[in-house]
Amino acid sequence: MKNLKTKILIVIFSLYGIFISRINHTLANHISLKNSDATLKTVTGRSGVGETDVATFVGGIINGVLGIIGLMFFILMFYGGFLWLTSRGEEDKVKKSQNIILAAIIGLIIIVGSYAITNFVTSRLT
Repeated sequence: MKNLKTKILIVIFSLYGIFISRINHTLANHISLKNSDATLKTVTGRSGVGETDVATFVGGIINGVLGIIGLMFFILMFYGGFLWLTSRGEEDKVKKSQNIILAAIIGLIIIVGSYAITNFVTSRLT
């Protein structure tokens, strides 16, 4: 029974891979990139969407995500501090609040590090 399930999954994934590769090949044959810049300007002009490059677009998304993460850091720090102040000396609540604050700080360090790496890489690409 287990061997039959494995064979069925292999067949399904193989057919899926063949199907996807065939779609990509067909799309690649039908899409012409010779005049893509003019086509992009035509589409953006008609739709009212401004023209922007990929780096600017991705940078805007990263800034938005970092703003949300900064808000989450503030909320976690506030929550951890509130728990600590209202713990009334109970060791388990103090430990829980310290763990929340520590996790928030570690998360902030990871996010700032990833932002620094992203900023470094994108500055080298543009």
